[in-house]
Amino acid sequence: MRRFLGVFVCFMLAVGLFAYAVPAKAATQEHWATKYVSEMTSDGVKALAPREDWDSEITAADFVKGLSVILGKDIPAPEGTFNRAIMVKLAVDNHTYAEQLKDFDFPAWCLSNDEETIPKDFVPYFNMAYRPVHQLLTYRKNRVTAWDKTPLFSEAAYILYMLKYPPNTDPGQQIVVVTAQEPDTLNPFTTSALSATLLGTFYGAGDITYDSDATKYPNAALRVPTLDNGDVKLFKDPITGKDKMTVTYRFRPGMYFPPLPGEEEGSRLHEITADDALFGFRVAVSPVIQSVVRTGILKYDYVKKVDKYTIEVGYNEVYVFGTWGIGWTFKAKFEPDFYTDPGNFNVRDDFRDYEVGPYRIKTWERGDHIEFEPNPYAIFAQPIVKKIIVKFMPDANTIRLNLQGGNVDITTNAFDPTDASELEKKLPRVKFYYTPGTSFEHVTPNLFEDETGKAFYFGDARVRRAMLYALDREQLTKITSGGIFSVAHSWLTPKSKYYDDKSLVKYEYNPAKAEQLFEEAGWKLANVDGENIRCWQGDPTKPFKVTLATTSENPFRQKNVEEMIKMWARVGLKIIPQLRPSKELFGGKVLSQHQFELVEFAWVSNPVRPNALMWRSDQIPTQANNWSGQNISGWKGNKENDSIVSELEKELPDAKLQELLNKQIRIWGENLPILPLFNRYDVDTATRDIQNIKPTGSQRTINWNCAFWYREKK
Repeated sequence: MRRFLGVFVCFMLAVGLFAYAVPAKAATQEHWATKYVSEMTSDGVKALAPREDWDSEITAADFVKGLSVILGKDIPAPEGTFNRAIMVKLAVDNHTYAEQLKDFDFPAWCLSNDEETIPKDFVPYFNMAYRPVHQLLTYRKNRVTAWDKTPLFSEAAYILYMLKYPPNTDPGQQIVVVTAQEPDTLNPFTTSALSATLLGTFYGAGDITYDSDATKYPNAALRVPTLDNGDVKLFKDPITGKDKMTVTYRFRPGMYFPPLPGEEEGSRLHEITADDALFGFRVAVSPVIQSVVRTGILKYDYVKKVDKYTIEVGYNEVYVFGTWGIGWTFKAKFEPDFYTDPGNFNVRDDFRDYEVGPYRIKTWERGDHIEFEPNPYAIFAQPIVKKIIVKFMPDANTIRLNLQGGNVDITTNAFDPTDASELEKKLPRVKFYYTPGTSFEHVTPNLFEDETGKAFYFGDARVRRAMLYALDREQLTKITSGGIFSVAHSWLTPKSKYYDDKSLVKYEYNPAKAEQLFEEAGWKLANVDGENIRCWQGDPTKPFKVTLATTSENPFRQKNVEEMIKMWARVGLKIIPQLRPSKELFGGKVLSQHQFELVEFAWVSNPVRPNALMWRSDQIPTQANNWSGQNISGWKGNKENDSIVSELEKELPDAKLQELLNKQIRIWGENLPILPLFNRYDVDTATRDIQNIKPTGSQRTINWNCAFWYREKK
C-alpha cells in the first residue's frame, strides 16, 4: 500500500548494505549516445554527425535521410519548423506504429514536466513514444519532452536505433536481481529499510517521484506543484505575520485500485481519488501508527478535498518538502479495519496487494526470494519483462559466485572496493556501473541518557572528537577500499551541489590530540587485567569497554571494524566487535530503540534537496513517540541547531539555503553526533543485454524505472 508520500520522501534512510568501489577510470563517462550513433553509422546512416557534433541540432533533411535508410523507403523532408514533435510524428507515420496510434489517444501522460503543453494533435505520438514497448524519445534536462525544440544529432540517432532495434517484448524474459537484505515486513508505515524500498519500488506507484538525475516528475499526479504553475501559493498569516503556503495536488482521472476480495477479476470499480488521499492523511497522523517520520504532516494546518481528483494542503510554514507528494491509502479496503483495529496497521503486511505499480508480488519464499509478475492494474503501463525474481543473499561471497556462474543478472551494492575492479576483468558479459553516491559510512555512538542523566561513554563531545582524531581514515581507505573512498567530514557528501569544503570542521589523524582530549574528559589510563585501558577517573572498575556492531555479511565493514579497533586500542579504548545479520541490525528495534553502544553503517541523503531533519532534537525516537524519528544517536543539539534545521525545511533561495547549511554543518562538526568515515560510490552490475539500467547513487533504488527494462536481442 502506498505510504503517505509527503512523510516518506523527506528523510534519510538507514542503509543495510552498500557496495563500495569505483576505480579511477570510472570517473570518465562516455557520451550517452555513443552506442546509438555508432550503430546507426555502421548501419549506413551517413547523415549523422561525428562525435564532436553529437549535441548540435540536426536538420529535417538529415533526419529524413537517416529515417529513409532505417525504414527502407524514400521519405520527403517536411517544410517549415522542425522540432522533436515533428521528428516523432515523421517516425511513427512512416512506420507500422501508425496503426497503433489510436490506442494512445488519451490525455498526455509522459512522465515529464512539460506534457501539459504538448499540442493536442501530437499527444498520441508522445504517449506512444514514452511507453515501455516503444521508448522512442529521450528527455531533455529537467525531464521535459522538449516537444517544441529542434532535435539533436544524438536524439535522432536514438530514435532511429529504437525504430530498427525496438525493445524486446518476448514473453519469456526473466531477470534475477540480488539484494543482501530481506526485510521483516513490507509495511509502508513502519519500515525504512532500504531493502523494503527496493522491493516496494517494483510494486509501488508514487504521485510525484524523481529520476536518476534527481529531477522530480509527475506520475499519478498531473503535475509537480510549483509557484510557476500556481499550485503553490505563498502568503503571510494576517494575524501572526508568519510565512505560510498552500499546495494543490491534482490526481489523474481513470486510475483504479485492484478489486477487493469477491469482486470480479479485472474489474475497475475503485478509482483513486481525493478521498483516498484524505484517508491516507488520517492514517498517517494517528498516534497509534508507528510512522517512521511524520514531521511533514505535523506542518499541516489543514487538508481539504477541492474536487474528486484534487487535494489542497495548507502548511503552517513554507515547507520545501510540501511539494513532494501526498499519497493515498485505499479507503474502501482499509477504512473499516482502521476504525476497528488501528494498531493492526503496524503489523499487517497486505498493503502491497493493493498497489498500482508496474509489478505485483506473485510469491514470497521467506529467506530465499520474491517473485514479481506484471501488475494488470498498473496505472501507467505494463512492464516488458514478465518475471522479476529478487533473491536474498546476505553473503557477498555467495553473490559473487552466483554472478560469476551466470545465475543472477543484477546486483546492487553487493561488493567491497577491492572486488569490483577484479570482477570486472573476469566478467566481460557484465557491465559495472560506478555512481558517485549521496551516502557516507559512519559510526554512530549511543548518546541516549541513562538514569544518571548522561550518556556515560559518549555524552561528552570531547570523547567523540578524540575517537575521530584517533582514526587514521586516510589509511583506512587504503586498507579497505584501495584509496577509492574520500574521507568524510560531514553528513553532506561532495555529490551535493551544496557541499562546501570551507564550512567543514575537519579532524585529521592526531593520536596525541586524542589522548589529550580523553584525559580532559576524565578518561585516564589504568591497568585492567594487564592491559592499559582508559577508565573513568582512572577507576579500573569503570573501563572504556564497549561493543561496535556492524553487518556480519559485509567483508568491507568487517575489515574496517578490525582496523578501527586496532587504532582505538593504541589510545587505550577497549572495543569489542559485534557482527550482526543485516536483517537483525536494520529490520528490528536495534537502532530505533538504541540497543547498541557503537554501530557502523551508512546514511544516504536526499539527492534533490539536503535535509538535516535527523539532527533535530525532537526527532529522537523514544517510547513516548512510539519510537518514531531518525535521530537514532540521540543527539540533543542546541537551540541554534534545532532552529537552523527547521529553517532548512522551508522553501529557500539557494544562497540562503547554502548559508544555513554551512552553519548547521559547522555546528554538527564541532559536536560530532556521529563519527564520519568515508564518502562512497555505489557499484551496481547488470548483464550487458539488460537495457535501461540507470543507478542513482541515492535512496532512489536502481529499479526506479523497472517498467522499461528488457533484454536486448541484438
